[in-house]
Amino acid sequence: ADAPAGLRVTALDAQGDEIASVELPVVPAPAKCVASAVEVRLPAAGAVAVAIDPDDSLAEITEVNNRGAVRD
Repeated sequence: ADAPAGLRVTALDAQGDEIASVELPVVPAPAKCVASAVEVRLPAAGAVAVAIDPDDSLAEITEVNNRGAVRD
């Protein structure tokens, strides 16, 4: 199933505090084992990580890929 619109993506500072967030549009479900993606931009200078669905709004099989480091 598609991920519904309104899930949040947040940018986090080194202490884990939110410094910016944006709501996602609908994210299409994967098709034939090919992942889908949407692009969002956050005005988040100083962010060291991003988190998707930090409020646990979406039931998922796993949440291990909901957070990642920011790369240059």
